[in-house]
Amino acid sequence: MSDLACRVLIGAALAGLIVAAGPVSAGPDPAPQSGAPGTRAPEPARPEPAPVGTVPPPALPSPPAPPAPPVPPAPPMPPAPPSPPGPSGSGQGTGQPGTGTPAPTSADPTGSADPLAALPALPRSEVTRAALAPAAIREPGVSPAAAARGQAVLRAAQAYREVAEQNARLAAAEAALARDTETMRTDAGLPAELYRRAAAVPEPMRGPWWELHRANIRLPADRTTHERAVAADRAAVSGARGTADRAGRRARVVATGLDGPARTALETGSRAAPPPPGRLLSPVAGPVTSGFGTRMDPYFQRVAPHAGVDLAAPVGTPVLAAAPGRVLRAGWADGYGYYTCLDHPDRAIWTCYAHQSVILVRPGEQVSAGQPIGLAGSTGASTGPHVHFEVRRGGSPVDPRPWLAQ
Repeated sequence: MSDLACRVLIGAALAGLIVAAGPVSAGPDPAPQSGAPGTRAPEPARPEPAPVGTVPPPALPSPPAPPAPPVPPAPPMPPAPPSPPGPSGSGQGTGQPGTGTPAPTSADPTGSADPLAALPALPRSEVTRAALAPAAIREPGVSPAAAARGQAVLRAAQAYREVAEQNARLAAAEAALARDTETMRTDAGLPAELYRRAAAVPEPMRGPWWELHRANIRLPADRTTHERAVAADRAAVSGARGTADRAGRRARVVATGLDGPARTALETGSRAAPPPPGRLLSPVAGPVTSGFGTRMDPYFQRVAPHAGVDLAAPVGTPVLAAAPGRVLRAGWADGYGYYTCLDHPDRAIWTCYAHQSVILVRPGEQVSAGQPIGLAGSTGASTGPHVHFEVRRGGSPVDPRPWLAQ
């Protein structure tokens, strides 16, 4: 054998020995295990390499993981308790006025409340400027000064009504006195010829003769009766005049704390008679500052329908009922502020008064023409003191100006 072949065989043998021995670790020895000191932990068994040219066996699949336990469903949320009903006449809810029906929530997916759902129950079918508010206007509450003025107005109004009643009785007594006095004057002027002719009538026929002529003449006994009636009328006039004077002095004392325009309004309202059909009394004496129809709303700064007219009035001016009627609602109404509506069945209309500072009536109360039902103010969606006055037929607003024309 040649020298080259010997070298190849020796190299192959050395390579087989190196492969069988495996790689030699060059790192430090591992720390000794617990046991005899100085002993070295046995090295883990190393897998033997597969012979050259063989195919390794396929790996076995791992066992499936156990299924996760089912998650119990969440318990249903309890329903929210219903909102408490609002006070009578407060205008809370969307049902009839004063019923306190809770307002429905909005179907907006964002969860925001519908601004129209928070509006109070107003006696109208269309959306008016109160629905244009981006958010509900909170009720400010009545100040103690305004409440005290309201009580003073009520006392003065009662005193002025008593004066009006006594003056009416005095006028009736004076009319009766004038009528009986005129009757006596006519009887005194009867011609004496009639009496001479009666004397010529035979005695048995004189009674029937006078019965035939009673329509034209008065017997002496009748004149005496009228004289007694005139004396009674004079006594009634004297007593009624004294009572009216005392009522007037008492009214002036009660109304001492009110200003001149308020006293004038209350005195005028106490003497007001029910207006004729097709006419209404003006709630306040101020002029119209904003008419009926579409306009630029001064509060929301947008074009919107105006369901009534605005009448200028200082804060605290008595607001008078435009006609006899019954109070439909009286309370807070968001953009309308303190709001009152009256039903007038004889005219088939409603009248409504908004932005008051104080309300002086309650739902269901009967009011007379010219009676104070509140005080002017600037509550709700208002830019200044005034009275917003509406006339509604069948719930829909109509122009109030033809009703207020004198």
